Amino acid sequence: MDKKENDMWARHLEEWEQSGLTQAEYCNQEKIKYRTFKNRIWRLKNKKKPATFHEVKIAEEKKEPLYCEIRFSKHESIKIEGKNTLSRLTEILTGLNH
Repeated sequence: MDKKENDMWARHLEEWEQSGLTQAEYCNQEKIKYRTFKNRIWRLKNKKKPATFHEVKIAEEKKEPLYCEIRFSKHESIKIEGKNTLSRLTEILTGLNH
């Protein structure tokens, strides 16, 4: 849609919303094809908006836990203690996958 046509349909959308009529009643009153109206209104409402970016501030870095434990049942678990527990657990689980 070009700008002129886009403005026209935006005006129709606004007038319909303020009219209190159903879409079909509005189209009949304005001599607009109902299917065309629905299609154009849908396009207006779903027009791609430019991407927006938001600044994200990261709080202080979290410390890694002193241990990592996975419980399979009440009596079965894997517990890894010490430094780099998450990376060590990843290595173990990756090894199980091969």
